[in-house]
Amino acid sequence: MLEKPHDCIDCPMRELGKGFVKPEGKPNFGVAIFGEKAGFHEISEELPLRPNSEAGSLMTYVVGKHMRQDREDFLWDLAVKCRPIGDVIEGTKYERDVVTNCNVYNRRSLANPEVKVTLALGAVAFRALTGVEGKKRDIRNARGYIYKGEHGLVIPTLEPGYLRRGKTQYTSVLIHDLRKAMMVADGKFTSYSEHSSFKWPEFVMDGKGDALVSFYYRMKENSE
Repeated sequence: MLEKPHDCIDCPMRELGKGFVKPEGKPNFGVAIFGEKAGFHEISEELPLRPNSEAGSLMTYVVGKHMRQDREDFLWDLAVKCRPIGDVIEGTKYERDVVTNCNVYNRRSLANPEVKVTLALGAVAFRALTGVEGKKRDIRNARGYIYKGEHGLVIPTLEPGYLRRGKTQYTSVLIHDLRKAMMVADGKFTSYSEHSSFKWPEFVMDGKGDALVSFYYRMKENSE
């Protein structure tokens, strides 16, 4: 188990959090994948999102089965580098302070110029990388959208451990968001405001009712 580095000296988890993990892999497709926190397997192996852990096993499956890529082709890291008390960090009184301290390491990890976009797994990683929080900005409302964070573009998605604990029907959402991150990194998805070629849509002021009715039936007939 790795000892915490000197930079952790002012962190609330300095003495209470267990171990420390380092990033793994290379962003060969321009994508970094950030989990929320370390767990038992991460601390034991000193690396993030292990293939035998709750969250890491699902991410490894999605990357291999649905993206048909190897783990080694992505940069893997965690918003919180140690294992918190009771394996809980979200919503605790010390979450903000812990994440602020760990951002020192996040900056180093994402300083890699090959990282074009980061997939943030869950609310803690999303807030850590973007600072976005508040009403209607929880992970369910925010997921799938592209945000500009301190470390570059960020796409938040559902936390895979949460999906493994009885919400596997939403795994397709995770797959969709990872695929979108890869498209953004590859330059194949440009419909977001930070892209150089993006143009805001011109809104039609007349005929709004007819347009809404038409849109309703299009959506009703297309479940996807």
